[in-house]
Amino acid sequence: SISIRSVVAGDDDVAAAPPRHIKLFVDRDDLDFETARDMEPHMQMELLPPHHFVEGTIDYPLRPAGRFQNISSLTIFVADNYSGDEGLSTIITFVGLKGKGTNQKRMAVDTIYEVKPMPAKTKMDG
Repeated sequence: SISIRSVVAGDDDVAAAPPRHIKLFVDRDDLDFETARDMEPHMQMELLPPHHFVEGTIDYPLRPAGRFQNISSLTIFVADNYSGDEGLSTIITFVGLKGKGTNQKRMAVDTIYEVKPMPAKTKMDG
């Protein structure tokens, strides 16, 4: 698990349609586009317009920080872009995350998958 302090965005293509609004979801591995569009996020952000990206990247702090500590996954949903045109695709050139890892380690799961149970051929502890 990790703790995230900020999302970093950058854009070096002034003719592109960068994201305008993004939604952040923590530890939700069950999302699809429809669900993410309708569900209340852990945090919603409006990114700066493209003319602010003169050079480099912009850090967007995550507040309150407690929502983004000891998480296993972060889903970023791009709700719309700065193009103003429904038909123009969103272009993302760089997304980064700033934070730190924790000392917690993911443990491997020892499991047996069978289409048809065969207890005589399967060794099980316990």
